[in-house]
This record gives sequence, C-alpha cells and structure tokens, in this order.
Amino acid sequence: MTDRTGCAITFQAEAAGWIGYRVSYVATIKDIADKVGVSPTTVSRVLNADPTLSVSKKVRVEVTETAAELNYEVRGTKRKTFGNGETVYPHLDDVIILQGLSDEQELEDPYYVGLRLGIERACRSAGLPVRIVYANESNGFNPGSRTGIAVVGHHDMSSLQAVLNRRTNVVFVGTEYEKYDRDVVYHDLSNSMRKLLSGLTKAGYRNFGFIGGRYDADEPEAIETGERLSSFRDWLTAEGLYDKSLVRQEGKTPQNGYQLTRDLIDQDRQPDVIVAATDSLAIGAYMALKDAGKQIGGDIAVVAFNDIPAARHLVPPLTTVKLPAELIGKTAFELLQEQAEGRVTTKRVILGSDIVWRESCRTPENTDDVF
Repeated sequence: MTDRTGCAITFQAEAAGWIGYRVSYVATIKDIADKVGVSPTTVSRVLNADPTLSVSKKVRVEVTETAAELNYEVRGTKRKTFGNGETVYPHLDDVIILQGLSDEQELEDPYYVGLRLGIERACRSAGLPVRIVYANESNGFNPGSRTGIAVVGHHDMSSLQAVLNRRTNVVFVGTEYEKYDRDVVYHDLSNSMRKLLSGLTKAGYRNFGFIGGRYDADEPEAIETGERLSSFRDWLTAEGLYDKSLVRQEGKTPQNGYQLTRDLIDQDRQPDVIVAATDSLAIGAYMALKDAGKQIGGDIAVVAFNDIPAARHLVPPLTTVKLPAELIGKTAFELLQEQAEGRVTTKRVILGSDIVWRESCRTPENTDDVF
C-alpha cells in the first residue's frame, strides 16, 4: 500500500501477528525527470524504448542510470504501440543471435541467412539492438539478464553450456533439440518429406536417390538431415521402394552436391529422381547432371528443400519444399518476448510447409492430395 506522499508502506509480520511497519520511498518518473532536467514524458518514453523519440544518447544514458540509481522499476508488462504503428518491447534490452555456421558458411546457405534476417527484422521493428555471433568467432558473448538469445541451427552443445544454464530468454531456431527444456521453433520436416515422396510416386517415380549431410545420431550438427533421411527411408521402405545404394551423404555445399550426384550416376543402378536435403545441394546436383549430359526433369528429376531465391531461377526451375525461414525468425523473436513478459511454460512451435512444384520433375495430377 502507499500513503499520500507516494511512500510505500510495507507491513512486516511474525507468527504472533503484526509487529509494525517500515517506510521506503518509491521513485517516480517525475523524480527522474527533475534530476536529469528533462520532462516526465521524455523519461517515460526513454524507459519504454519508444523508437519515435528523438533525444541524444547522453540523455538516454542519464535517464537510464538515474532510474537505476533511484531503484525505479518500469511499470507494466505489455507491449506498447506508438503513433507510427511500431510496437516496442520494454522487457528485452537486446538480442544475441548465435549462428551455428561461420560467416563464410552462411553465405553458402541462404536458408540460414533467412533465419537470421527474420530475427533481425523483428528486433529492429521493435527498436531492440541485435548482435550476431558466428560459429567461427572466438571472442564469445556476454549476455545480460534481459538479453534474448536465439540459437540458430546446429551447435556443439558443450559450447552452449552458458546458454543452457539460463532458464529464460532462450529459443532454439530452425532445429529441434528434444532433450533440452527450452522454447523451440522449427519446421515439420518429417511430414514435409512424406508429402514430397507421396507426390513423386503419384507422378510415376520409383527409383529414389538421396543426397544430404552425414548424420551421426550422437551428434547434433546434422539433426535436420537425419530427420529428412529417416523419413525418406521409412516412407519408401513401407512402399517397398527404398534402396540404400542410392543414398549418399557428405557435406552441404553445392560442391558436395556435385560430387554426391556424380557418385550416384556413375554406378550401374541409377535413380530416376534425386531428393536433395537442401537447395544448395541441388544446385551441385544440377551441375553434375549437366556435365554428364543428363536432362534434368527428363532423364533424372531433382527436388529439394528450402525454396531459396535461386531455386526458381535454375534451368529448369527447381521443385522444392518451401520452408519460410523469415517466418521462423519472426516467431523466434515472439517466443523470446513472451518469456521476457513472464511466460514460464515451454513452447514448441512447429510450422508447416508447402511444395512448390516446378519443371525439375513431373507434377502429380492432384497436388492437393499427395498422401
């Protein structure tokens, strides 16, 4: 309770009953404004991270430091929408993106660029600073208690112990870590693979090849490829169409895709369709097939996952499962904000996908009925 002077009166009790009270002063926005020499409105907008406010960095620092000195607590737990339509989130100070790839590797995989951009754009629209830490950076990171951490892609989990020690403001992005009780957002890759294979069999394909990264069940680095491959194997086995000799695994670059495809087509038994774990691998498959004089979509079909911008511009355009990377990134930010606002129950958000049928393979007659 408070008295008329704005003091907070806190009663203290023992088992025997009330024994008295102590009085502690609660700082107000006006107190901060008077000390800094600005208006109460300016103080309120600084403390609530209003992106439309135009004040110097010096004033922002003075307001923030004075509020801390006076033990002022920002009231409320809700997002605020300002006149320009922007929504700000006062309960996160900043966001760090831990990218599972090096900066050079990221350039070779536009899907992970999309994941990062989705998070960055959500942060910037909320007026929050964002920093990217790549896998090849050895200087580490120093998150504050109100820093949101987005763990993107695959990591050596021993390097993430400091992250796993945190109970809040952490989200795993783009892949599923089942044994960690943390928020996660990812695509349903198993269901996507089943839909793709169903459509291809309805289009008349019977000899299925697969190219992807190497998968070790004890290592998290290739969980996505493992999920796609296991679904590929299980679905085709149930249909009596799985052939282990048509599976190749090694790396995830176009160069890897080229070599894996050459290995497939240099053997006696060849696939009539190659399923690539990513569009980047499919680009390498295109180069290998063209070098071998194969007609893509005619002699051998190629399909893949991600639908990166280059997929539609390949010749012929690539059939691929569209995984909206930026939507995952935006959703990851929303999960971080929910945690910062007090949610304690862990969330798993699984996003669906669509198949974009193009000329790199035959299209089933009814693409809406592929199961």
